Amino acid sequence: MRKKLFSLFLVLLAMLIMGCKTSAPPPPTTDNAIAFFVHTEFFPLVGPLQTVPGIPTSWSNPRDIIGGNTPRGDTSPFSVTTNAIGLAVVENKRVPAVWSVIWEGLVPGEIPELCLGDVNDFPVNPQRTTEIICYEILTPFFGTSITQGNAFTFSPQPVYTDNSSGSVATISGQGFSAQYGMPRVQYFDSGGTLISQGDATAVAPDGSWISAPMPDASQAAPGAYVGIIFNANENGGYTFMGTSSVSVLSPPPPPPPPNCVTATDGIQMVCDAN
Repeated sequence: MRKKLFSLFLVLLAMLIMGCKTSAPPPPTTDNAIAFFVHTEFFPLVGPLQTVPGIPTSWSNPRDIIGGNTPRGDTSPFSVTTNAIGLAVVENKRVPAVWSVIWEGLVPGEIPELCLGDVNDFPVNPQRTTEIICYEILTPFFGTSITQGNAFTFSPQPVYTDNSSGSVATISGQGFSAQYGMPRVQYFDSGGTLISQGDATAVAPDGSWISAPMPDASQAAPGAYVGIIFNANENGGYTFMGTSSVSVLSPPPPPPPPNCVTATDGIQMVCDAN
């Protein structure tokens, strides 16, 4: 009897020791709620927008989007390379925000200079795809023609489809001139269709920026668009200056009324009449 009790004690002791064993800490989790997607694309002079795989990009200097959701995530610089279908996933980086992005890869079949080292600003929102686009532009050079990127900065970004982004856009760069008339901006979608155009209303004395009417985005689908900028010339025509990417988004939902909370069904709002 005593032997059986001792054996039972050993079994219980072993179970107790196993139950008190310290387990390894779980691996750190990823906040998928602030992940975003990157897609590298090439917009040729002739033909539609196309995917470009395997493009390394460098990201830095995020600026928070005013009036959007509360920004979250790490603000330190990073690099990411898109995969065989031109996609990459970025996790735990600052969103919503505007990032300065450098295109560091080569477009297959194009001249080495095309887009290499181009810098532009791109608005990034969680759970959405940010299109990093290389635009092919035809410019004269020593009596021949080559393609090269020539990006200008468009503000504000993004432009909302309810036209709530304001009535005036500012495009920053160099070389703007009103000597022969106001510069002109034409906006195209990814298929090369002209969706809007307007002439500048003001030009900086040093040619570093222009103000122009905001493009009408009320009929535009959310996505990436390109603005083509021209200077008026002495012949009564226009001379190409450069391009600027424009991101069009659906408007953010309005904030809830004061003293309101979301009901238990997660949809309806319950408001305090006081």
